[in-house]
Parts: sequence; structure tokens; C-alpha cells
Amino acid sequence: MMALALSSASSQRIGLGSRSMFGIGLVVACVLCGCAVRVDAIPNLQMKPDPPTVGAYYFNWYNLDDQWTRVSRVRDPQLGNYDQNNPEVLQQHHKWAKMAGIDFFAMLWQGAGSADVEDENGVEIDKRISAHLAINDGVKTALVYNIRDVVDAGTRGAIDLAESNFCQIFTDHLMYAAKTHFPSENYMKYGGSPVLFLYALRDYRNYENCIKLALEEIKLKLGQTPYIIGDSIWWYPSVEKYDWSGWSKVNVSAVTAYNLYDGGQPSRMGTSFAWNSAQLFHDVVTAAWARRMMVVPTVVPSFDDTKLHGSDRPTIQRDGGAELVQQWKQNLWLMKCQPKFMRAFTGGFLAGFGRSKKRSSTAFSPIVMVNSFNEWHEGTEIEPDTESGELFLKLLNSLKSEVENEDLPCTQEKDAARRSPKLLYPKNFKSKKDKSRTKGDSAWIKGVRFIGWFFIMWVLFLAGGPTLLKLTGARPAKVKDDDLPEDFQVPQPGKKKKV
Repeated sequence: MMALALSSASSQRIGLGSRSMFGIGLVVACVLCGCAVRVDAIPNLQMKPDPPTVGAYYFNWYNLDDQWTRVSRVRDPQLGNYDQNNPEVLQQHHKWAKMAGIDFFAMLWQGAGSADVEDENGVEIDKRISAHLAINDGVKTALVYNIRDVVDAGTRGAIDLAESNFCQIFTDHLMYAAKTHFPSENYMKYGGSPVLFLYALRDYRNYENCIKLALEEIKLKLGQTPYIIGDSIWWYPSVEKYDWSGWSKVNVSAVTAYNLYDGGQPSRMGTSFAWNSAQLFHDVVTAAWARRMMVVPTVVPSFDDTKLHGSDRPTIQRDGGAELVQQWKQNLWLMKCQPKFMRAFTGGFLAGFGRSKKRSSTAFSPIVMVNSFNEWHEGTEIEPDTESGELFLKLLNSLKSEVENEDLPCTQEKDAARRSPKLLYPKNFKSKKDKSRTKGDSAWIKGVRFIGWFFIMWVLFLAGGPTLLKLTGARPAKVKDDDLPEDFQVPQPGKKKKV
């Protein structure tokens, strides 16, 4: 049996649930390298980390079908109820993206160019994506292909590409993207390949042959295949039961989760979401690395769709930016250290279509996704609103710029006990009053603080009050027997003292 030898300085156990870095290295070294490896002997592991590539999910549906007034939201955009047919709106969004350090927009796309399906809104959204691609300012565009809505598969229904003409629709849409969007100089490339997100890939069924054929056609046209990032990570089934084999066969190069919010699991939402979601991303590492797939974490600054689905839904509150900071920090190890280990264990090779190998210096640059730039109806947006302004843009930029300075050795990962290494707080971020709290929330918090301070003072008084009074002379010392007069007699019960 082959083993992974770790140096004494890097042999400490780290938490991936019940896993350790030793376990990750053993699996990856055995499966990928077939030889023993010493971490301290790998030069790549000492490399300075690349700044993470930051993507933000972006929606082009405003104001289709009177979207703003038809669908409720908890906050209002600084630009008002804008229309994305207006070029000035797109220019402003790109300007804000650069301010936030966002490298590309990942745009939800329902496809275009298929004679087997008609979707007027889909055609309009495709036109708006083309308008984004025409903006040459460094903010790239990538497609997040969502066939679920096209085939009417429902929120959690299976997407069976063997049904009806679904495979033909899928192929038509990808060929259209290859002809019209992928060649653009402003389309997001990774390792030289166009990036394509497959939304809800975890729900695909009978898809292998269909996707293989589509990718072969794209390869004939472009001479390359897309860098596929699959929306594959979810709370269930367990990680070991994911369809890893199928994803490998269709050239999935990275796995992510579009959004891990689940209203059916309130205990994992709210204030515990940051830790629970980050732990799930970390739990996927071993299986993903064994198949040369990167893990792309997603941070969700907040989630509040109570205006849309009712007030009993669990929420993830912004807390003035604290939630975004916490999620970012919990996933920092994936941003800073994952690329180093991927380079070390794969020799800098990126798996390509048919599991061929392609060397690229940027193949393992870290990627982190933000959900979202402008999904106002679910309350995840970082686009400036009427309350916080540009706060979240500046905060994201600060977080990104300080990754390389974080005090986080790659042999010390987050653990199941919820402990974290010492991390930097964004220097450029000045906390402001949290306007997401209601008056009732503030009154309750003040009340709890008052009761807490009162309880602490009461305990301190009971513990030290008598001693303090005694030392200051405010309380007489207890009378001792030897302080009594010699002729004093203690009265006996039932007897009267003679005068």
C-alpha cells in the first residue's frame, strides 16, 4: 500500500468532519499519483497563493413581465426599478462589479437557438447577455445553463435528458452558446477553456451520452471543450453517493453549489449556516480531488424570501456584513490552499474531455462564487440598495484583497469543533449600524444585555460584597467568644437572671 509521508511540522490532524489532511493526501496520492509524496518536498506547496477569482451570479430578468411589481422583495435597489434593456444600467453594474473585485458575472441562461422550444423571455435574456459581452471593461461573463425551467422539471424534479426531445434541446442550446458566446474575448475562460455552469446537475438523469455528444460537437467547432462547473453539491444524499462516475465521464472539472439555502432544514440555516455550509464544501474535497475536480465554494451574504413565501421561512440575516465575513472566512482554506494541493498532487495537469490532460499555469487558480449580485427576490443581493449603499461591494473587495495575508497555514484547516485560526478582519470595512434589525429586535437585545449585566453584578456582590464591607469598616467583624467579659454568663433556658 502506498502512503503519504508528511513532515513533522505538517503532520497535525485537521478537520474535514471526521477526516484529516492525511486522509485527503492518502486518497489523492494513491488515486492520482501512484507514489509516495512528502508535502514538505513539494515546491508548489510553498507558492504564494493566487488571488481568488470571484464570480457573482447575475440575473437579467428585470423588468421582464413587470418583474419588479409582480414579485415581492425585502429591500429596494439604489437604481430604483430599473430595466436591463437600458445600457446605462449594465454599465453601472459593471462599474460596481469592478469596485467589488468581481472578475465575472455568472448569468442564468435558459438557452436559445433551438427549434424545439419557444421562450420569448429566454430570447430576450440572451440578447441582454450579448450586451454584457460587448462591454470590454475586464468583467467577464459566463453562462449558467438552466434547462430545468425549459423542460418544466419542477423545483426538485429529475431532469431526464432521455425524455422526449430534451437531449436535442440541450445539444442545440450548447451549440448555440459555442457559436455566439464562447468565442467572445469577454467570455470567462479558465485554463483557456470557456466556463460553463450546469445548474442543478445533481438532478440530471440519463445524461451521459447526450452531454458527451454535445461536447464532441463543440470540440469539433472550437477545438476545445468547456470547463464545466457542476451545480452538484447538496445536503443529501451523502457525499459518497453523489454521481461522481457520471460527472467524470462528461468532463465536469469542478463542483459547486449554486445556493445551499434549504427552508426545510431550519436548524442549518440562520446563524449556523456559515459553518454548516462551509463544512459541506469541505466534506466534498476528498471525493472531488480523487477525480481531479476542484471544489468551488459559494458565499451567500443573506437570504430572505419571506415577502415571497411567507414569514415562517427561516432566514439568513445580513447582520451588517458579518454573515458575509463569516462565510468567507470559513471557506478561506479552499481559496488559499486547495490550489496548492491540486498543483502538487496532479503535477499542474487539468483533466480535459475524455480525461485527457492539459497543462495550464492557471488551471488551479481558486474560484469563489457570490450568490448573488442582484437576486432581489431572495434577498441575497450585494448590489447597492437604499439602506446599505455600496457597503457590501467594499466589504467583498476588502475580503478578496486580504486573502494572501491571512494567517492560515495549509496544514491547519477548519475543524468540526467550530474553531478557526486567527484571521484578518477587513481593514477597509468600517462597521455601520445594522439597519436589518427591527425596533423589536433592538429592544430585545438591550433587555438581554441589561439582565445579563444585572446578573453579573449580583453574583459579584454575593461573592465579594461581605468581604468588601468588612475591609472598609462598614460592617463589624463577627463577635468571637474570647471578646466577651470574663464575668458574663450565658442565660439558661427557663431561668431568670438575678438582678
